[in-house]
Amino acid sequence: MVSPDSVILTGTINKKFAGDSALLIVHGQFYLQTAPLQFAQNTLKAAIGSDGEFAFKIGSPNSPFHISVAFPDDFDKSGELKNPLHIANYLVEPGNNIQIRQKNDSLFFSGTGAALFDTQYRLQRLTQNQIKGDTLFGYNENPQRWLQIQDAHLDEIIGTLEKSKVLLSPLSYRIIKADYVGDNRQWVFEIMQFTGFNHRTPTGKNNKIVFEDLRNRTDLISKDSLEALSPKYVYFLYTRLVTQGMYAWAEQHDGANGLDVNLFGVMKNGYDGLVRDKLLYFWLYKRRANNELRPFYIDSALSIVKTPYFRDLIINENKAFEKGKPVIDFDFSDKKDKSWNLNDFKGKVVLLDLWFSGCSGCVAVAKGLPNVEHALKGRSDIAFVSLSIDKNRSQWLQSVSKNPTGQHYTHYTTPSTIYLYTNGSGTNNKFIKTYVPANGYPQLLIIDKDGAIYNTNPSKPWDRPGEENLIAELREALNK
Repeated sequence: MVSPDSVILTGTINKKFAGDSALLIVHGQFYLQTAPLQFAQNTLKAAIGSDGEFAFKIGSPNSPFHISVAFPDDFDKSGELKNPLHIANYLVEPGNNIQIRQKNDSLFFSGTGAALFDTQYRLQRLTQNQIKGDTLFGYNENPQRWLQIQDAHLDEIIGTLEKSKVLLSPLSYRIIKADYVGDNRQWVFEIMQFTGFNHRTPTGKNNKIVFEDLRNRTDLISKDSLEALSPKYVYFLYTRLVTQGMYAWAEQHDGANGLDVNLFGVMKNGYDGLVRDKLLYFWLYKRRANNELRPFYIDSALSIVKTPYFRDLIINENKAFEKGKPVIDFDFSDKKDKSWNLNDFKGKVVLLDLWFSGCSGCVAVAKGLPNVEHALKGRSDIAFVSLSIDKNRSQWLQSVSKNPTGQHYTHYTTPSTIYLYTNGSGTNNKFIKTYVPANGYPQLLIIDKDGAIYNTNPSKPWDRPGEENLIAELREALNK
């Protein structure tokens, strides 16, 4: 018997877009476009029939939640969803029974909840068209004009949503509004971080004017409301706090790097309850992803986080990265299809380099690693392991080939390095999800001779000092 609260999703899609299976992602407390599976509460897989039909049924939820429907080819090599046809982070309600039909390059919806999906589909298409017409260069040319354009985009989004308000439940309307306000404003503050600064120093008087304009505005969503917990709205609140911290730091430190500003104080004093706890966890998560997590950040957060769910996340994830914690086993293949697991390296210190083709930072690290290997040449108790998350085996092999052909990504290689890849799983495996939390690459990991964590944040050999620091860290691990 089907519960009246179950969510049922059926559809028919052109098989040339989909392949043989469909994936339904039930999102959790957070949503990252660059890593949509990272915080998933559940993933369901359904076969696609000969006529393109598929079906999903989701339990008996007691409140609205977000889902994505994707197909294997929708994910790029870094694990990000790229296909504009997919259903990305759509809100669903208990009892929804939605049929999806594809015609050419468009989707159509019917059944209970069709208005909810149709509204989000129109908003998704609208924002995609806005992004296509946008230019990042416009910010540096005229930041005030650029912000006016973003404001106009947001007004258009809210106006479009307002037309569907009578077709939606009050709660769904408020959550979707928070989703799209958060998405638009997160984009604004993210561009201010990376385009409005030059080596972490704010660029130009107009940049300052835009920042002051935004700082003096009243929020469109109350920080004390239920909808402020929307994954995209929380991401906006976090991005804004980081940007504000960068400006404050730059004013006091003559442009020194303020990206790793300690945000504990402003989160503690500026927010309460669930929103505060969610922000604190996300701050720790992003710091870990950027190799900037400091022990006192964790202690500070745990001193005030009350929500059991977020306390458990902080405690459990910190345990996974603790020095001496056994590393999760893996089963990955080398260039000759030989399988390797953690036990194959027992008795050796392992420097693991995680990367993907097309990542410029990964190339910079790979360029310095041969010098690190050379400094430790002749030692039999160390292994240098390169692990690519490329889903396409041919692309990976081309990247690590000694004799590459055509236009491709070139990885710096050495005869002694063991080259592995994740057997086509990309980022969708337990090992990568655990040790590369936000798909931040390149990532280095030092594993000790007993197969335990030694250093999850070793120096990166971008330059000579980085090489020397990494060599010293490896020698320390070898002499432990």
